[in-house]
Amino acid sequence: MNIKIHTILAISALVAIAGCQSKPTSRYNSTPQVPVSAAGMQGNWRAINGPLLATFSGTKFQSINTENNQVVASGAFQFNSANDIRLEWVGAISGRNSAKCVLLEADLLSCTPSNGSGFQMRRV
Repeated sequence: MNIKIHTILAISALVAIAGCQSKPTSRYNSTPQVPVSAAGMQGNWRAINGPLLATFSGTKFQSINTENNQVVASGAFQFNSANDIRLEWVGAISGRNSAKCVLLEADLLSCTPSNGSGFQMRRV
């Protein structure tokens, strides 16, 4: 009888402990909650380090130098997954380019071009 009581108490304690554990809420989730379509990119995005402003519309975009309002690049983009985006463009100086981008947050895009140094843009 004594063994039954200890077994019941042990099982009760495990159930109580298990009931106290829960999954973290989505605000602690490390996976960004980002749009999965081109609609999530629509609008203006400013380069974090530099005078460039990109305007995304449909599946196309155009970048201007905000110091002189000259177009510096025109291109297109596509979503490969929820936060994996590919940009392809023709630059006024650099010619044809592409970049793999990750939407880190709904308003922060980090890109690694096929040639050149990386850049980040923030939605404005």
